[in-house]
Amino acid sequence: MRGTSVCLLVMSLFLAGCGGSDERPVMLTVTGKVTFEGAAVGEGKVSFLDPATGLGGEGAISAEGAYSLEAPAGTYQVSITPPLQVVDAGPNSPPSEEYKKVDNIPVRYHSSDTAGLTATVSAEKLAHDFNMTKKK
Repeated sequence: MRGTSVCLLVMSLFLAGCGGSDERPVMLTVTGKVTFEGAAVGEGKVSFLDPATGLGGEGAISAEGAYSLEAPAGTYQVSITPPLQVVDAGPNSPPSEEYKKVDNIPVRYHSSDTAGLTATVSAEKLAHDFNMTKKK
């Protein structure tokens, strides 16, 4: 019986080390400020996305325009969106969410495909500021 217990222990330790790589990338804290035409944007969300890997991160924008998010090192497409708000669709439909209408986050910034914003994150480059404009 003792030999069986030792054998099972050795097998379980061996199997724990086998299998695919479950290593997660090192997450870095990225910070910055979001402005529109030079004035702080006081609400919303900044999202980083690497379309090749699906990795990224997102962070809320504070009243002062600051954001913080966690993302692994890499190059990201960036989007900036207003906060979501619940909209009552009527008595026969469930409520839904839509972006709050704001003047300081133009619609083109809502998608990383149209925003034209990128950020390269590394241990040496953790601060990324974004100044949105009305111009296309």
